[in-house]
Amino acid sequence: MLQSGITISSQLAKISEGILLLNKELHAQVVAHHDNLLSQATGVETLEGRSLHALAYYILSCLRPRNYQLVLM
Repeated sequence: MLQSGITISSQLAKISEGILLLNKELHAQVVAHHDNLLSQATGVETLEGRSLHALAYYILSCLRPRNYQLVLM
């Protein structure tokens, strides 16, 4: 049961208003900081690529025979 006689529809309306405001603010922040966000995303992709390459090298080095030389490109 809802307190103070507030109806479900009025609660949904408030939630919708909040989501709309949040969406507008998020959009404004993305527009204001677009270059910085893009730079950070590119950095993360580069870091992920390096991490995956290092992990693949480690796994392959564990699987190869001791006298086998591993070359990754």
